[in-house]
Amino acid sequence: MNKNEAAIFLDYYLDKQTESEFAVMLDGPWGAGKTHFIKKYLLDRASHTENPGKRIHLYASLYGITSPTEITDQFFAQAHPILNSKASRLFGSIASKALNGLVGTDVNSNTENRAALQEMVLKLEGEILIFDDLERCSMPIGDVLGFINTFVEHENLKVIILANESDIPNGQKITYNKQKEKLIGKTIQVKSDPNEVIEKFITCLKTPSIKHTITSHKNTVLSTFLASGKHNYRNLRAVLSEYERLVNSLDPRLQESPEGMKQLLLYMIATGHEYRSGELDAKTMHLLPTSLHYIARRNNSPTKSQEVEAFEKLKNKYTDVKWIDPIIAPTYLADIYQSGLISIEAINNALSQHPVIVGYAQAPAWRQLWSWTDLPKEQYVAAKSQILAQLSNHELTIPGIILHVAGSILTLKQFDDRVLGSRVNIVTYFKNYLEELLQEKVLSPDSKAFGHGGLGYGGLGFGAHDSEEFKSIYKLVEHATKLACAQKMKEISQTYTQRLKSDSDAYDSLHEYGFENENYAGIAFLHNVNTAEFAKLLIIDSCPNDKLLASLTRRYEGEHHHSHRLSEEYPWLDIVKNELKELIRLETPPHKQLLTMRIDYHFELIEKEIRPSN
Repeated sequence: MNKNEAAIFLDYYLDKQTESEFAVMLDGPWGAGKTHFIKKYLLDRASHTENPGKRIHLYASLYGITSPTEITDQFFAQAHPILNSKASRLFGSIASKALNGLVGTDVNSNTENRAALQEMVLKLEGEILIFDDLERCSMPIGDVLGFINTFVEHENLKVIILANESDIPNGQKITYNKQKEKLIGKTIQVKSDPNEVIEKFITCLKTPSIKHTITSHKNTVLSTFLASGKHNYRNLRAVLSEYERLVNSLDPRLQESPEGMKQLLLYMIATGHEYRSGELDAKTMHLLPTSLHYIARRNNSPTKSQEVEAFEKLKNKYTDVKWIDPIIAPTYLADIYQSGLISIEAINNALSQHPVIVGYAQAPAWRQLWSWTDLPKEQYVAAKSQILAQLSNHELTIPGIILHVAGSILTLKQFDDRVLGSRVNIVTYFKNYLEELLQEKVLSPDSKAFGHGGLGYGGLGFGAHDSEEFKSIYKLVEHATKLACAQKMKEISQTYTQRLKSDSDAYDSLHEYGFENENYAGIAFLHNVNTAEFAKLLIIDSCPNDKLLASLTRRYEGEHHHSHRLSEEYPWLDIVKNELKELIRLETPPHKQLLTMRIDYHFELIEKEIRPSN
C-alpha cells in the first residue's frame, strides 16, 4: 500500500464516526520511513482540526522497554508536561496496573493518586496512541500486545502500532500471531515516497555546495539508493550526514569540483549503505580494487579473491557509481565508517593529485598514468613522456610512487604498450634504477608502501600487483628502502642525543610513528647512538629522567608480536644499562637507591618485551 492509500485508510480509521475495536499496524523494514510517515500524517491531520495547535496523539517508543511502566511514563510525560518529576514517577509506578482494571483495590488508596489516575484517563480520551519499534522491545512481545490491548478494548482508544514484522524473534512468533489476530484489525505496508524523503534530508543539511550536489543529481542519488534493494532511509540519512562532515573537513578544492562531489556522493551512498546493512565489512572494503589492472588478468586466475568478488558485485549492483579511481579511496572510507576517524592529511594529499579535483594538467604524471583509461590520447602520450624523463633524471625517489610507476608500466604492457621499450626487461630496469638511487643517496626511506599487505600507496592500489614481475620489483623496492632507511638513520643517530637533550618533547619520537615527522617507532637505529651520551640523558641531577625512561620502555612494547624488529638494538640496551650502573655507583644515598629502583623497573619491563616468546 502506498503512502496515499495508507493515509486514506487512516483517515477512515481515525474518524470520530468510525467505531473500531482494533488497532492498526504500519509494517515495514527498519529505516523504511514508518515513523517519518506517521508523524507527518498526524501533523497534517492536526493542522486541519478546529484547534490546529492542539496535540492529538501520544507517542511511545518500545525500543528496549522492559515493563509497561516505561510505556505509561512516556505517555504521562506528554499528557502532563507541566507536572514535576515526582508526579511523573508516582504515576509511572501505578498506571500500568490501573489500566488493567485494578484502580481502587490494591494499587494505592491515596486520594491524590486516584485523582492523578482519573485525570490521566480523561487526558487520554480522544487521543491517538502511537507505539513504535514493536520488534525492538526487550519484554515479551505477547505481553506488550496484551498491554496495548487494554487501551483498545477497555478505553476504546485509536491505536497505531509501528513494526517490522520480519524481525519479530522466531521464538515469539506463535504467541505474536495469536495476539495479533485478536488486536490488529488492519496491517498496512508502508513505503515512503523517496522524492519526499530526500527533499526532507536536503533541508537538514547546512552546506550549500552539498545541497546543490544532491539536488542537481537527485534522480541518480535515488536510483543508487534504490539499487540496494533495501530502502533504509535511516541509512541514507546517516550517509548524507557523514558525507557532509567529510567534505567540510577536507581541501576546499573538493567542493569546487562538481564532478568530484558527485562521484564521491554516489560512491559513499553505495558503500555506506552496504556497510551499514552488513553486506560489506571494513576488511574487505580496505582491499576493494580501484583500478582496471585486475580485469586484464582475472581470466588467467582460477579463483577470485573476496575483495574482487565484492567489487564485481558492487559494480553490477550500483551502475551509476564510478568504481574505478574513486575520489577518496575505499581504505579511507572504511576507516570513517568503522571508527568515524578521518585521515585528513592523507586524503587531502590524495585529492591534491586527483585529476578530477585538480585537473589532468596539475596532476603528477605517475597519477595520470595510474588512471590512464580516463586520459585522452594526447594527454596519455604527454604523461608517458614525462614519466620516462623523470626516470631518466632519477626524479622519482619515493618507494610508493616508484611502485605505482612500475605497476602502471606492467599494466600497459598487458595492453601491448611497452613503455620502456620492447627489449627492456622491466624487473632488471627497476633493479638498476634502485641501485643508482642508493648510490646517489636520494632514495626516500618512506616505508608506508609496505603496510596493509603491500597492495597500494596513497590510497591507490598498485597496478598488476598480482603479477610475478611486480612481486619481484616490490621485493627489490622494499629491500632498497630498508637500505636507504639504514643510511638515513645512521646520519640521524649522530645528532639524536643532542636533539633529545635540547627538546624533551622529542622523547616521543622513540615510540611514535611517522618518519616524515621525525618519529622512529619500529625503525632500528639506537645501536648507532653513543651509549654513554644516551645513558647520561636518563639521569638528571641525580634523579631518574622518568619521561625518557617511559618513552624508551614504550619503544619496545609488543616487540615479540612484531617479530623482534628492533633486535639490532638489544645488545645496545645491555651496554646502556651497564653505563647506567656505573653512573649510579658514583651517586650517594638516597638518590643512589632511587635510581637503582627506577632504572631496574624500566629495564625489567623492556626485557619482558624483548625476551624470546616460548
